[in-house]
Amino acid sequence: MDLSSSIVFNKNKIESYGDRRFKINGKSFSGSVIVSDKATVNWSVSSINEIKLQDFNDIISNYDNLRTLLIGTGKYNQFPDRELIKNISEINLGLEFMDTGSACRTFNVLIEENRDVVAALIAF
Repeated sequence: MDLSSSIVFNKNKIESYGDRRFKINGKSFSGSVIVSDKATVNWSVSSINEIKLQDFNDIISNYDNLRTLLIGTGKYNQFPDRELIKNISEINLGLEFMDTGSACRTFNVLIEENRDVVAALIAF
C-alpha cells in the first residue's frame, strides 16, 4: 500500500508497505521492522507469537519520553498472550495492537504531531 504524499518530512515516514517490505524515507526494508522518529531496524519476528518483551528493551531505554508503542500484527489484527501485554503495561507505556497497515498510518500521523512513538511492524 502506498502512503506517500507531497509533504516534506524530516523524521522517519513510512511511505509504503506490503509484499513483506517497507519503504521508509526512500529506503527499502525486507521483513519486519521497528521504526522510531529517526531510526529503523530489522526485526526478526514473523508472527505475533514470536514477540518477546526483550525485543523492546533497547527502544525503551533510548527514549526518556516514549509514550506509545504500536505493534502492527501483520495482515490482520491479533493479540499476543496476556503475559506480554501485562509486562509491557507494567513499564507504563501505551500499547496498541492493530494490523500492520493501520499501525503504519497511525505512526505517520503521530510522528507528524511530534509525539514520541515507536512502531514494531510485522511484515506480510
